[in-house]
Amino acid sequence: MNFLTFEDGDKVFLQTVYNFAGAGEQVGFDVFRFDADGKIAEHWDNLAGGSKSSSGRLFCADRNGMERLKMQISSRFTVALHIFTCVDTFKDEHKVTSDFLAASINTNPVIIRKILTQLKNAGLINVIRGTGGIELTRDLKDITFYDVYQAIEPLEDGDLFRFHESPNPECPVGRNIHSLLDDKLKNIQEAMESEMKKYTLNDLRSGMQELLAKEA
Repeated sequence: MNFLTFEDGDKVFLQTVYNFAGAGEQVGFDVFRFDADGKIAEHWDNLAGGSKSSSGRLFCADRNGMERLKMQISSRFTVALHIFTCVDTFKDEHKVTSDFLAASINTNPVIIRKILTQLKNAGLINVIRGTGGIELTRDLKDITFYDVYQAIEPLEDGDLFRFHESPNPECPVGRNIHSLLDDKLKNIQEAMESEMKKYTLNDLRSGMQELLAKEA
């Protein structure tokens, strides 16, 4: 058994190669999120088939498995909405920097800076150099949840659901599964995107104002 590890902010990723009897080599992925005290707060895992490179190293051949893991662990969308809410709520009282946002979101400033870069590249914010701070490029009512989602979670080929790559054409289910599911999955994606377009950052402003008023 061999393994690789790397760290990104408050998460540690572990790739382990297993050799199960009769099943051949497989690649296991574990993701650990650590809290501020260095203790494991969350854990996700996934097991995928592997293929060997020309150097003989095993790597993950199951892109579907990787995408499932990616979708499972991603909280960037809600973090982005948290960022926008902080910017609007505190803009007149504080300089809203990545460190300030990280304290509110309770995560590493490195993660915040990566998300800010994505939002900036999408044309939703400007990050002021030197003095720091963040400003929106549009009015709150003109930025929808869908705009934020597109900036943070761009979809490969525009498809929310990644279909398993090689259904068996010799199987009656395998050769018909695309015809059975494609339209249904497309309708689900369109419904989700339609709902996301109904909500704007202005809804976050009014909703937060109501919540804070109740606390006062």
